[in-house]
Amino acid sequence: MPTLADLLAPYRSAPDITAADVRRARTGRTRPLVVLDDHASGTQSVANLPVVTGWSPEDLAWALSQDAPAVIVETGTRAMRAADTEVRDFDVTRAALAAANQLNIDIDIALRSDSTLRGHYPLETDVIAACIHDDANHHVDGLIMCPAYPEAGRITVGATHYVRDTDGIYHPVAQTAFARGPDFPFSTSNIPQWIHQRTGGRINAEDVLCITLDLLRSGPDAVSNLLMQARRHTPVVVDAVSEADLRCLAIALYRAEARGRRFLFRISPQFIRAYLGLMPPPVLSGSDIAALRGEQSAAAAKTGLIIASQATGAIEEQLHVLRRRRALREVEINVPALLDHRRDQHIAEVAARLIQGLQVDHTVARLSREGEAGISEFRLQPRIATALLAIIRDVQGATPLRFVVSRGQMIANTVAQGLGVRRAWVRGALLDEGVSLWQADGGPADGVPFAVYAGSLGDDQALADVVDKCANLTIPPREIPTDATVRTKPARGTRIAVIGLGATGLPIAAHLAEHFSLSGYDIAENRRQAAWHHDVPVALSIADAVAGADYVLLNLRDITQVRQVCFDPDDGIIGKVPAGTVVVLCTTVGIHEAEELAAELSAAGIHLVDAPVAGSPDQARTGRLLIAAGASPQAFDAAAPVLEAMAERIVHVGHKPGSGQAMKTVNALLTGIQVLAGAEALSFASALGLQRDVVVDYLSAADTASHVLTQRTSRMARGPQPGDPVHRALGVTLKDLGIVAATAYQRGVGVPLAGLAEQLFLLAQRSGWAEEDDSAIIRLTEPEGI
Repeated sequence: MPTLADLLAPYRSAPDITAADVRRARTGRTRPLVVLDDHASGTQSVANLPVVTGWSPEDLAWALSQDAPAVIVETGTRAMRAADTEVRDFDVTRAALAAANQLNIDIDIALRSDSTLRGHYPLETDVIAACIHDDANHHVDGLIMCPAYPEAGRITVGATHYVRDTDGIYHPVAQTAFARGPDFPFSTSNIPQWIHQRTGGRINAEDVLCITLDLLRSGPDAVSNLLMQARRHTPVVVDAVSEADLRCLAIALYRAEARGRRFLFRISPQFIRAYLGLMPPPVLSGSDIAALRGEQSAAAAKTGLIIASQATGAIEEQLHVLRRRRALREVEINVPALLDHRRDQHIAEVAARLIQGLQVDHTVARLSREGEAGISEFRLQPRIATALLAIIRDVQGATPLRFVVSRGQMIANTVAQGLGVRRAWVRGALLDEGVSLWQADGGPADGVPFAVYAGSLGDDQALADVVDKCANLTIPPREIPTDATVRTKPARGTRIAVIGLGATGLPIAAHLAEHFSLSGYDIAENRRQAAWHHDVPVALSIADAVAGADYVLLNLRDITQVRQVCFDPDDGIIGKVPAGTVVVLCTTVGIHEAEELAAELSAAGIHLVDAPVAGSPDQARTGRLLIAAGASPQAFDAAAPVLEAMAERIVHVGHKPGSGQAMKTVNALLTGIQVLAGAEALSFASALGLQRDVVVDYLSAADTASHVLTQRTSRMARGPQPGDPVHRALGVTLKDLGIVAATAYQRGVGVPLAGLAEQLFLLAQRSGWAEEDDSAIIRLTEPEGI
């Protein structure tokens, strides 16, 4: 495949034509260009032009009255079916011509379409040309076909259209994924042949006029002479590889127009700028955006909303970088739930969670990766679109927004509608590659900066850069990641997934969410619901929870659940997290089990930190747990900031996984025996006629006191109360005692007290108390009549 140098080797250099040269050629020209943009990415190459998302006479008259050389009308037709597109183009074109007639001005019309040949051709140009003929009382001589978008790596040479890859190699567009999409597939990169195919043979390839690179670089006069041959809507295909080429075309068009020719345009974003003689849009800084926002708006709105389409491919990578860089709240919009009986409840729930998140930090709303049947590259199923509209409107009505970022091709127009952006100004670019910033003019979003990031421009850090600019934060220098090395100590923007939101997992997640970007998941719906009430962002699957995570914390019941989370072929973390990810095992599973787990994860490049926790839910919620950690020094150092956020004390008991389990097994032996001993002591005291609260007060100060003994006997003396949380399930204590007994047997060590405690806890479980707090064991030791 050729490089740019290979393609240009036979040709002379581009003419030295400046934007000022184009403006001089426009002198005395009064016809504004009305650009029907079939997709919201069309504004990324221009600045200081009005844009409207509606086409009422009032909206179009406002746009045409701004004394701007062009106005942009967001039609969104690339996301529509053919029949709906025909109606939309008919309505918009007639409305634009009527508004121009009302203002007593003439206009030209352009269709800004895809730079990789996708879109509704020839339907749209046919409809627009017919409307011009009927309503404007003039005909279209030539249809300028110029999809070249050089600054995005899309060029036309020899009437063949090329797309540049990340290595700087140019591929014929029909050999790329753009040509294989389900919406607008095609099989040829030669544009005249593409026209022949798309028109069903109505237009022959040999009837298409071609402005070759040789002709274009001969100067505007030669091009203008060829343009004079256009008659009755003749397609004119243009070679172009640079802005200078497009400027030469612009001057030639003006000269042909001065000789009586009228043109319709199907063009890329960069053509608009070149045709108008505009300079590339300014790349805005964070302070520029803050100035646009205004002091009053900035004072009222502290956080911004980022709305992303399905997190696949480039968007998934960009979200991953964003999570790592900044502390964010994140809410998933479950696409299947928008299409079934859960719809209304889910819309209300998502809006409430977004409003809650925005009170704390910038918040991401993203469409789930489930439910792809309702979504194509450009199109949202109508019920999904109306649901997204409702969510955005609810959020905007409840909380002021500092900025809004729309990321993804199919959602930009829907987000604009949800915000109530009917009239706006394109203020400039947010990246060197593009991504335009709109500022609403009136309406609910008046003055709110709105970043329209709809195309495939930018690298994996581009979305994070856009968010930082909108938030007026310093963009950090780029880091070069290594492949399977353990990641370094996390910053505030580090993303953590917490799997398991039970009695210990939920308070751990709630505490960590105050320090890191976090997503939680639990298989139980009631636990996921409870997590939201504790400000823990919740995913709807393990895969979504761990997407982009640097650290995965497992707070599960036993080794069976741990292995399912790690290795389930459909929803396990293997294959869903990259090499170098650190998994922190907070569950007590046993020494051999942890060693085996570490070996299997290591084969996938994943590092296990064996870190079973000890402490109460209150200690978990306030970061005061005790952790016994077994891990390599490198993995332990990488996980240390996360562990330090969780624990009052961390003991690094060994340099390999399994060591933490060994220490926790010793602790489990003492815990089980003490819980049982406390129950027996309290029952004995009751039989002696002592008041239980007095006994607990005394024992808490005696030399036999311990945290476990005081905590459990307090709950035993008080008795179960309605609404009491389960601090530690009886079944979990039994599981830990089982690990103690099995480990002791394997090592040939006698543990008779632990064995007796295990048998009594087993009896309690068989009585149906497994899910109750382990202080319920006192029921086995109660004297009769108590």
